[in-house]
Amino acid sequence: MKKKLASISENHPLEYFTDEINIPNQKLINEIIKYFEIGEGSRVFGPLEILNLLELQISFIKLNIQDGPKVISSLLNLPLNKLENHVFLGLILKWFGGYPVSNMNDDFDTTLKLIQKEFLNFDVDTPEKKFCRADEEERKKFLRLEIALNASLKHGINATEILEKLEKDENVKLYGQFDEMFYDFVKNEKILQFANNQDYLFAQSIYHYEFKTWLFDKKELEYGNEQQFRNLLSIKLFGEFLDSKNKMNKELERESILGSSFRKKQYYEAYPDLTSQINLFQREFEKYKFPFKNIFESNDSLKNKLFDEFSIAPLKPSFITFLRQFYSVDEYDSAIAEYHKRVGTTKSNQLVAANFYAVSDFEKDVFRIQDEFNDLCKTDDLHGKFYCPDLSLTELVKNCSYLDQRLEVLKKSIFDPATDKYKEVEIEANNMKILLDKFSPDIRGYIKSAIISDNENIFIYIRSIGKGSTDKNLVDKWTDIKGKLNGVLEHRVKLLNNDEKVKSGYRKTVKDSLPQILEDIFIDTSNSEKCLAILRNLESPVINESNIYIGKLKGIFPLWIKLLKSNKPSPLIDHFPDIVYKDLLNAKIKNLYLSKDASEFRKNYKRLENSGVESEIKFHLSQLSQNGNLGK
Repeated sequence: MKKKLASISENHPLEYFTDEINIPNQKLINEIIKYFEIGEGSRVFGPLEILNLLELQISFIKLNIQDGPKVISSLLNLPLNKLENHVFLGLILKWFGGYPVSNMNDDFDTTLKLIQKEFLNFDVDTPEKKFCRADEEERKKFLRLEIALNASLKHGINATEILEKLEKDENVKLYGQFDEMFYDFVKNEKILQFANNQDYLFAQSIYHYEFKTWLFDKKELEYGNEQQFRNLLSIKLFGEFLDSKNKMNKELERESILGSSFRKKQYYEAYPDLTSQINLFQREFEKYKFPFKNIFESNDSLKNKLFDEFSIAPLKPSFITFLRQFYSVDEYDSAIAEYHKRVGTTKSNQLVAANFYAVSDFEKDVFRIQDEFNDLCKTDDLHGKFYCPDLSLTELVKNCSYLDQRLEVLKKSIFDPATDKYKEVEIEANNMKILLDKFSPDIRGYIKSAIISDNENIFIYIRSIGKGSTDKNLVDKWTDIKGKLNGVLEHRVKLLNNDEKVKSGYRKTVKDSLPQILEDIFIDTSNSEKCLAILRNLESPVINESNIYIGKLKGIFPLWIKLLKSNKPSPLIDHFPDIVYKDLLNAKIKNLYLSKDASEFRKNYKRLENSGVESEIKFHLSQLSQNGNLGK
């Protein structure tokens, strides 16, 4: 064994690893031994070296699985060179089933995806990128076994019978994309009928979202696991979903007659005033993730519209609300903090053995409360005060999700050589235009801008959905397609807005296109230089006369934007996504370099809060206004 590996590895003989009692998966062990003995892996490690290294480090990963950043930090700081670390990370992924990562346990899935990201970031196309890839046929076999065992444990059904039925159903035609399956279903089953192509395309997006949501709930589809989703794309299963949907609609119709009004009465008695309803909305909004959420976070007017929809959304049982009758917020947070203190930690690269504790009284009590809550839900005896509106069922959130799905379809299309990319752009741009039509003109403008100004790290994203592809042209392909989409979408939305202006006389407040320079965000462009001058005249200036950044705290710029948006009696600038402001500021202010994801707009700057800068900027704005120096 190499000297540097001794302190970070176990010291077992090879017989330990080839003993089925110690490691049941001997197929994996044999593959690893062969690969590092006579295969490409021998250029980096010997078989016993890699196995002993894996044995100790995987123990560390399991002990700290809930703290992904700590795990990845420790693994990257081991005394290994870049190639050794790359090979080692790949073997960790292979040990847990290979990549792309797909683990039913949330903690393992999160941590392994961090490892996967580092593994795939290695620039060279190494043999390990092939060796450590998941065997999809094996995954399907394990998925069938997992579904059968879960059904057996939960419902007492014979696991063998379920497994046999699942294996028989393997000859059912599976589809690579939902749109293909939906097309065949509509054509062959004659159940769903549409008046025109526009209705068909809109329904396709709706059913895509609802079917996937149903799979999460009923078939234990793992969020983000596209391979598992494709394995469930069959006409038979979609028919089962429609049957379930029709049955649920009938039950909801019956409940609306018998029980819904009574439950809503109880709910409104528990939340009688606007303040209590707003607090409930804020709690649900903060914890629920959905596409384009940042638009609503940065714009109070749009957030108010979402609150209006939330107020009339269907109710759902809320465990957090139920729990509050036993524990106050402070008591619950205190108990959680105490729990986290008991979690084992590491110092530097030195491993620390985890301590094992008995379940605390607090945890036992929460489990008991959870069981009580579940029982009340099953018997429909849960009081209306323990319900809350379902944010995911608001029209705004649903339509945002449908739009995001169309973008996902377009991103995945670059991997299909048979697809006419430009035809696909036309189709998806039309789909998006139909969906954007569902929004009011002001919200439509912000969402269109967010789609067009998309600035995520596309290469890493494309590689992740492309099963680790190292095709360097993928980014260029996506840039080409996205540029065409932006042009088509811009044109179609503009036509849509013009049609609405003619029909209703609507006076839009959102600009037709994205601003090209910082001055364009100002409602009166003559105010731009006056407002920039404020940044030069602060007690601690952040820019000089040449618009060069000379400050020490970039958080002043998001604060400046926020105050210009919220200026009284009227805003000085138009609303755009944070990422648009970020691009314009970087172009205007030399050496500013706000981050790619505009994270500065989401950070809390403690130093800034205590510095008095906000009051200083407000004072300057007030002076400009009082002196009549701000244009209208």
